[in-house]
Amino acid sequence: MPAHRRLPTPPLSWLDQLLGVQSAAAHSIPSDWWSVPVTGGQPERLTAIFDTGMYADIAPDGQRLIFVSATGLYVMDLDGSDLQRLLNIWTGGTVDWAP
Repeated sequence: MPAHRRLPTPPLSWLDQLLGVQSAAAHSIPSDWWSVPVTGGQPERLTAIFDTGMYADIAPDGQRLIFVSATGLYVMDLDGSDLQRLLNIWTGGTVDWAP
């Protein structure tokens, strides 16, 4: 199957439809981190790395985000600034902050 082909998504529940939930494509589609205001407004793109397999965790102090992706291990401020690649390897899996 070509990498760009999207699989069908299951139908939304009546509650999701009522709340205006929308489906997003995932899995092997180049992605970035976005900030989406919960009170409405325009989403803001935080990164421009076009990566896949992205999983993240917010630091206990709420100031930083750490994430793994197909291209490495990264850390950045929640506003997308100070993006740093800590490991330049495929990491896979998930990541958590440890005390």
